[in-house]
Amino acid sequence: MSVRDIERAVYPAHMCSIQGDSLECLAEYCECSIQQLFVLQGDGWYLLAAEHHRSVEICDLAALPGHEHAAMRGLLTAGQRWAGKCITLDARETTSYPIIRRLVRMGRITILKDEEYEWGTEVMHDMVLQL
Repeated sequence: MSVRDIERAVYPAHMCSIQGDSLECLAEYCECSIQQLFVLQGDGWYLLAAEHHRSVEICDLAALPGHEHAAMRGLLTAGQRWAGKCITLDARETTSYPIIRRLVRMGRITILKDEEYEWGTEVMHDMVLQL
């Protein structure tokens, strides 16, 4: 499945905004250059990030039901690359937030900030992580 297909399968229509699977489209979604774009994808999951000099913004971490463990492993793999950087993301309570919480319970991630807000009917978490 493509990134766009997975996005459409796991998000409500009003939250889908990836226009295509090209690097140009994914960079536009992440509001970064292609050189700053980081894409990691596996069967049924993906991680999109914008890498900056001192920080990383995880723009999207999504997994189809049953693929959450693979997404966790992917995040940890990416985290090795980002050692020492500030990592930010907006996590949806029903999708990526449980993945983050599991990694916290395992002692693999530390949450430095977690502020809740609502996007329509969805509860979101504005987060800063340390991997």
